[in-house]
Amino acid sequence: MPRFQVLCNICREHLPLQKILFLECGHGFCKECLDGNVKTARSVYKEASCGSCRALIGDHEPHPIFATFAEYSVEERADYVIKGLDKIDETSPASSVEKAGRKIREVEKILQIDATTSKKLLQASQTLDQRVTPLFVALERIKKENETMQDALKESKIDLEVTELLQRDVDELSQLHYDTQKILASEKEENNRLVIASRRQAAQIAGKDTRIRELEDLVEKQEKKIKLQATKLKALSRKTKPPGEPVQDPDASLQIEQPPTNVVCSYYFVSYFGLERLA
Repeated sequence: MPRFQVLCNICREHLPLQKILFLECGHGFCKECLDGNVKTARSVYKEASCGSCRALIGDHEPHPIFATFAEYSVEERADYVIKGLDKIDETSPASSVEKAGRKIREVEKILQIDATTSKKLLQASQTLDQRVTPLFVALERIKKENETMQDALKESKIDLEVTELLQRDVDELSQLHYDTQKILASEKEENNRLVIASRRQAAQIAGKDTRIRELEDLVEKQEKKIKLQATKLKALSRKTKPPGEPVQDPDASLQIEQPPTNVVCSYYFVSYFGLERLA
């Protein structure tokens, strides 16, 4: 057995001093146990602490201690084993419980004890190996399963939060789509109304344009008739003027106060064809 071994207060393993790291509070543990302690603390969102006095580790890095020890007696070795057995509880790792039986057998070999005591120690070792150790193995398995379930629960909570956010976005987009469709339907209805009104106005304008063209044609025809009748009237006035009278202005012939009967008939003829309708 190597000399100057140190007991890890978590796994209860006796290790060389150089394999033990000490905290600010003074307690020492092996590197594997310290890493496991930190991992366990993080899994439950807690700050890592000393496995013996529960002092927070904080920002202080575990460090080795270099010391020279005197030789220890067999009794001291046995006392360490006994104290280690007393500290075994439900929080102890299964690996340390598995090693406890071996340590008891080692103590039994180095102690000078009677056969009865030796037999009791061996029986205690067998009890640990056959009954207690499997329980701790099962307990550790349950702890690992619980940690796995805790991790899965945290992930499911995150997924649930993401799902709720996505559902909220979907609801908002659905409402926005509904409002947009409603506005679009209203705009379409208004547009259809304007199209119908525009077509009706276009038809009215087209009808008025046709009527205007008809009236323009009628006016043009009436103007032509007026010019033609005026020309005929001038010619007729010159033919009916008495002989010997001086030639007057053609326009003055239209001012005869007592025109001949045929002139009057011509005047009424002109009036009949449109002069009075234009008036």
